[in-house]
Amino acid sequence: MKILHSSQTGSSVSRMGGSLKGDESVLTNNNKRIISRMARNSLSGNRRKNAFIIIAVVLSAFMVSAVLTLGASYYQASRVQNIRQYGAKHDAVVMGGVSEKQIRSCREDREIEYVGLKAKCGKVQSNGRDDTLHTQFIWCNDVFWEKQKKPALQYVTGSYPQKEDELMISEAALKECGEEGMKIGSSLELVFEDETGLHRNTFTISGIFQDYYQDKEAYVSEAFFKKSGSSLSDVLSGSMYLGFRDWIWSEKKQEKFEEALQLGKQQAFFITDGAGGQLQVLTGMGGIVLITLCSAYLLIYNILYLSVTSHVRYYGLLQTVGMTERQIRSFLFRQMYYMGSVGITAGLLLGGSISMALLPELLRGLGIKNEGVIEVRFRPWIYVLAAILVGITIYMGSRKPAKIAGSVSPIEASRFAGGHAGKKHKRIRKGCPVFNIACRNLQREKKRTAVVVLSMGLSASLFLCIMTLIQSQEARTLFPFYLDSDLVIENDTFTKFNRSEYKQIFEQEFVDRLEQIEGVESVHVTYAADIIVPWKEGLPDDWMREFYATSMAVPYDPEEYRDNPEKFYSVMAGIDNEEFEKINAGLENPMGPQKFYNGECCLIYRSMLDLSDDFLVGQKLQFYPQKNGEGFMQEIEIAAVTDSMDILRFTGYGPNIIVSSGWLNKIMTDAYRQRIALHYRERYDENTEQQIREVVQNDSCAVDSSIESRIQIRENLRNTQGNIMIFGVGIAVLVGFIGLMNYINATISNLRNRLKELSVLESIGMTGRQTSRMLFCEGLLYAGLTILFTVSAGLGTTYMIFQFMNTMHAPFTVPLNPVIISILLITAVCTGIPMAAYQVLVKKASVIERIRDS
Repeated sequence: MKILHSSQTGSSVSRMGGSLKGDESVLTNNNKRIISRMARNSLSGNRRKNAFIIIAVVLSAFMVSAVLTLGASYYQASRVQNIRQYGAKHDAVVMGGVSEKQIRSCREDREIEYVGLKAKCGKVQSNGRDDTLHTQFIWCNDVFWEKQKKPALQYVTGSYPQKEDELMISEAALKECGEEGMKIGSSLELVFEDETGLHRNTFTISGIFQDYYQDKEAYVSEAFFKKSGSSLSDVLSGSMYLGFRDWIWSEKKQEKFEEALQLGKQQAFFITDGAGGQLQVLTGMGGIVLITLCSAYLLIYNILYLSVTSHVRYYGLLQTVGMTERQIRSFLFRQMYYMGSVGITAGLLLGGSISMALLPELLRGLGIKNEGVIEVRFRPWIYVLAAILVGITIYMGSRKPAKIAGSVSPIEASRFAGGHAGKKHKRIRKGCPVFNIACRNLQREKKRTAVVVLSMGLSASLFLCIMTLIQSQEARTLFPFYLDSDLVIENDTFTKFNRSEYKQIFEQEFVDRLEQIEGVESVHVTYAADIIVPWKEGLPDDWMREFYATSMAVPYDPEEYRDNPEKFYSVMAGIDNEEFEKINAGLENPMGPQKFYNGECCLIYRSMLDLSDDFLVGQKLQFYPQKNGEGFMQEIEIAAVTDSMDILRFTGYGPNIIVSSGWLNKIMTDAYRQRIALHYRERYDENTEQQIREVVQNDSCAVDSSIESRIQIRENLRNTQGNIMIFGVGIAVLVGFIGLMNYINATISNLRNRLKELSVLESIGMTGRQTSRMLFCEGLLYAGLTILFTVSAGLGTTYMIFQFMNTMHAPFTVPLNPVIISILLITAVCTGIPMAAYQVLVKKASVIERIRDS
C-alpha cells in the first residue's frame, strides 16, 4: 500500500473539492431550515463571540444614526444662522431700486418660490427729547413680512400696520424713540422726514418685534408708504428679496439668472451663503458619514475575521459531515442577519436617545452653554437610511470572512494558524530588542497597520477640522470692526440731513477722561469737516458723473456744479499716525508716511464708483474748507485708494479724502470730532467697557452719541448662531469616539490572533514586564503615526477648508487646548488599551494552558 504524505492528501482533497464546486447543486440538500436553526442556536452557544459582533453592530448603527441626526440638525442650524444674520429668510437680494418688469419677471419664474418687496420710506428725526435718532421707517409686502422677516425674529407680537398712523416697531427702535413700559396700543409722537418733507405725527403701536442684531426699524402700512413719496424703483429705497425653490444653485445658474434680471448700473445683486454654499455643507456631512461607515466596516470585518479564523477547524468539521461551501456561507450570513437585526435595532434606539436627549445634556455639563433650547429633531428618514447603510456595511464586512470559512478544506482547516503563519521574519536589528520587536510587529501586517492608522488618523483629522471651524466661527463670520478697535463712540449729529445742525459734542476734556480709564490702552479721534472741490475737467467732473449714474435718481447737471459747487460738497476726515500705519499696512501700494503727516498726500475713498486706481492715484485735488472760503485753497496729491467704508461713515457728493489729523487741525481749527475709537488692554474686557459707558452716560454728549462695541457685536452673532456650536461639538465628539472604538477593536483582534505567539515567547524566557513594554511600544508607534498623519494631511486639509469658508479673511489658528488634549488622549489610549486588553485575555491562565487553548 502506498502511503500519501499529509500535504499530498490535502492537495488531493482540495482538487476534489474544486472539481465538485461546479456540481454543488447535485450534492446540496434542501436543509435551509436546519441552517436557520443552527444559526439561531449559535447565538446562545457562542455568547462571548456573538456579544462582540452585536456590540460592533450596535456601535455602527449608533454612530451612523447619531452622525446623521446631528449632521441634519447642524445643517438646519446653519440655515437658521444665515437667516438671522441676514435679517430675513432669502436666497438672493436685488438692491438699488427694482423695476416693475423685474418684479413681474421674478414672480413668473417657476424656480422662484417667493418674491418679497421692501422699501425705506422715512427716517425718525426726533421724539421731543433726542433729535439724533436712527430709526428707519420701512414698508414691505405680505410675502416679505410673513415668509421672510418673521423667521428671522426672536419674537413678534401684534399685527402688521393697516392704517396710516400705525407702526410695527422693533424693541431697539422702541427703546430709542419711546418710553419705558410702552406696549401694543400705546401712542408715540414722532418727528420724521420722508421725500415730501418734515412731518410730526402721533402713531399707534400695532405690534412689537425683537430681532437678533438690535436693528432700529419701524414697519409702516401701505397707505403711509404711498404718501411718503418713496417708491420701489428709488435707488436708495427699494429692494427685492428672492427665495428659491431649490436649495443649491451653481455659479453658472446664478450668473444666468443675474443676466436675465437685466440689472441697471445703480442696482446690485447678491446671493446669500445659503444658496451658494449648501453643496459644500452637504459634501462635508457626506464625508463624515462616509468615514463613519468605513469605521463601522472595519469594526464588523475585524470581529468577524477574528471569529472565523478562530473557528476554522469547526467549519472544516462541518464540511466533513456534508455541508457545502455555499451552505457554510449561508450559515454565516444568517448568523449575521439575526445578530445584525438585534444590533441595528438596539443601535438606532441608542443613537436616537443620545441624539435627542443625552448628548445635549452632556454638552451642557461640559460647559457649552446656549440660551435657547438645544433641539435635535426626530427625523424618521434618518433611521431608515442608517439601517440600510449599516445593513449594507454588515453584508460587505461579512463577505470575506464567509468566503474564508467556506473555501478552506477540512485538512487545510486542521493546519490553519492565522493570517501571518508561515511568514519568514527578518532578523532583529541591534538596539532595544523590545522596541525592535514592536516595530517588526507593525511591519509584519502592513495592511492592518495602515488601516488602523488611517482610521484613527481620519477621525483625528476630522475632529481637528471641526474644532478649528467651531473655534474660528466668530473670527470667520464677525464683520471687521473699525481698525480692530474694541469700542467706537459716534457723533450722531452727522446723521442729520441739514449739515448746519452738526455739533461738536466731544470736548477734549471728555477724551481725556476716556484715556484715564485703567483698562483703556489707547484712544483715537477721527476728525471730519466739509470741503468744497470746485468744478474742473478731469477728476471732479468725472467723479460727479459716475456718482450720479451710480447713486442718484436725478441726472447730473455740470452747469449747476460749476456755478454752485457748495451744493456738491465733499468730506475730509483726519486720522492720527497710529491709525494711518494700520491702514497703510493693508494697502497694495503703501504711501510715504512723512508726506502724509505733512499734508502733501492723502487717501481717497472710492465710494464704490467705477473709477480705477490708475485714474485716481497721482491726481492733484484742489479744495477749500467750506467755512473759510476760496481764499484758503489747498492742493493735495492722491497717493492711494481705499474701498473700506469703516473710515468714512458719512460722505458727500464729491471726492472724499482722508488726511493726517495733525495737518487737518492746522488748516481747520474747528473740525468736528466725529468718532472716538478705543482699544482695550485686554480684548472683551467687560469691566472696562462698563466704565466707558458710565463716562459717556454722565457726559453731555450722551444724548447725541451712540456706541458700538466688539462685545455687543459678538453677543449678537452668538444669538444668531443658536445651536450650531452644540451640533458641531456633538459631531466632533462622535467622530473621536469612532476612531477610539475602531482602535480598541483592532487591538483586541490582533492580540487574540497573537495570543499563542506571545505565550510561546513567554515560555522561552520573555517576562511579563517585557511583554507589557513591547505592547506599550507598539501603541506608542500607533500614536506617533496617527499624530503624524493628522499633523500633515489632516492639518493641510483643515487649512484649505478654513480658507474656503473664511469670508472675513481671519488669520488661521489651531485650537491649542483641544489639540493638546487630543494628543494626550491618543497617546494614552494607544499605549494603555493593548496592555489592558492583554491582561484581560490572559487572565490568570498558565503559559501551557494559553498555548493549548489558542
